[in-house]
Amino acid sequence: MTDLKRNIQEKIEFYLNRFPVVFLLDARQVGKSIDVSEMRVRDYLDIANKTYLWRGIPSYEKNISQSIAKVPKSVFRDTGVSCYLNKIFSREEMIESHQFGYIFEVFVIEEIIKGLEALVLPNWDYYYFRTRGGAEIDLIREGPFKIKGLLIKNKNSRN
Repeated sequence: MTDLKRNIQEKIEFYLNRFPVVFLLDARQVGKSIDVSEMRVRDYLDIANKTYLWRGIPSYEKNISQSIAKVPKSVFRDTGVSCYLNKIFSREEMIESHQFGYIFEVFVIEEIIKGLEALVLPNWDYYYFRTRGGAEIDLIREGPFKIKGLLIKNKNSRN
């Protein structure tokens, strides 16, 4: 095996062993790091959103405070696939995994959003909220039912 192939294989294994389930993604920074325009990165993220494997959750920016993080939260929607990519094959492995809290959070977020979509409610949207200091609300639902925030935690979670 050539050094290049070995290097690529090591990088793939590194990322697959640490496959992120939830993360903040700044299109401007990503574009800068790979020498692509921010708009091009946003176009690719839009395509990823339409595959139903990925969901970009916009930050809630209706607050006038300058202390909020204005970066969308990105989630890998299929918790089964994310468990597989993180080599989590049993309930016990999932509970012990450092990704458990994130997997649980994505599962709850997806079920709530799917439920609201199934109700065909008009004029509603979802967001997340995070301050630059790290305080966060995992899901904000806004619509005819006013604004409701949800913090998602599991007592067995390490994160």
